[in-house]
Amino acid sequence: MISLPPLFFSIARNPITAVGLPLLGGMLSGSPTRRVVKGQWYNSLAFPPGQAPSQAFPIVWSVLYTGIGYASYIAVQEYDGYALESTRSAIATGLTVYYAQLGLNFAWTSFFFVKKWVRALLSVSSLVDVLIPTMFVSLELL
Repeated sequence: MISLPPLFFSIARNPITAVGLPLLGGMLSGSPTRRVVKGQWYNSLAFPPGQAPSQAFPIVWSVLYTGIGYASYIAVQEYDGYALESTRSAIATGLTVYYAQLGLNFAWTSFFFVKKWVRALLSVSSLVDVLIPTMFVSLELL
């Protein structure tokens, strides 16, 4: 099993840094999109019917990042409160997968909007591959 560095536990132990990390990362990785979505390349892409307006994305992603950041805080609170090693191990695995997913999410934005690698959409499968184990780890804790 991959051991999560103590710094990542420390980040998640404080609700401000737990929420701040995904929000800041999302803002930094998403900042180039404002310019790109107004450009010819992006507007030449085929969009699905019913796509949300571009103004909705910063709001929705901020809410999502706030929620997942706070969830990491709750997870570490549970980690610190449990004496059972199996429960602590499951939480540590969940946090490891969470940080990996967060990194992939930030990277995808750069690959797609900055590098214009449409194939970066394939990385969505990587995100799903990381999210599914996260869901199972979460279900184990219920």
